Amino acid sequence: MMPTCQNCGQQWSWFTTVKKMFTLKKKMMCPNCQAGQYVTSDTLQKNGMVSMIPLFTWVPLSSFGVPLLISAAVVIIVVLIVFALMPKLYKLSNEEDPLW
Repeated sequence: MMPTCQNCGQQWSWFTTVKKMFTLKKKMMCPNCQAGQYVTSDTLQKNGMVSMIPLFTWVPLSSFGVPLLISAAVVIIVVLIVFALMPKLYKLSNEEDPLW
C-alpha cells in the first residue's frame, strides 16, 4: 500500500513517492491538497534496515566464493527490488516525529 496523505486521504502514486524520497527537505507537500506531510520515524527506521539488505546479500556471496560477476548481478537485482518496494513502506504524518 502506498503512503496516504493524513490531511486529505489521497493515496500517493509510486512515482510521486519516489520523487519525494530523494528530496532533502523533511516536509513534503501533498500533490493533491498541498498540506505539509512528514515521514514517520517508524518508517525512517524500517527503511534504514531495508536499505541494508543489499549489503547483507553481498557479504555471504563473497564469503562463499561466488564469482564477482554473479555476486554483482545478484546485488544489483536485490537493490532494484528494494528500491521498488521502499515507497510501499512509507507512512506519513501531519506532524514531524522525533527520531528517538
